[in-house]
Amino acid sequence: MSDIKVEIKALKIDITPEITKVLERIGKEAVADVKSGAPKRTGGYAGGYANSWTSKMEGKDKVVVYTDASKLNNTNMSTLLEKGHKAKNGKWVSPQEHIRPMYN
Repeated sequence: MSDIKVEIKALKIDITPEITKVLERIGKEAVADVKSGAPKRTGGYAGGYANSWTSKMEGKDKVVVYTDASKLNNTNMSTLLEKGHKAKNGKWVSPQEHIRPMYN
């Protein structure tokens, strides 16, 4: 029998820049999805809530989508709007899911 020799060489290809580009695009698309489904009129923040959504890269391999509460007088309304809440007058405000659909 003859000896068969196989030589394996590792490819030295850095795909990190391409992965980063894809993640940045996914972040922007996720923000657009949340904005399109977000309530446009929330208390005194007409459209401000939807426009407070943004994304940022954390390192080269992680994108974070979040609402910037500083744009809304440091009020974070995401959970209240997504899950519903009791209004000041005691009535129940129905949930307006706009984050979960993007997440799914």
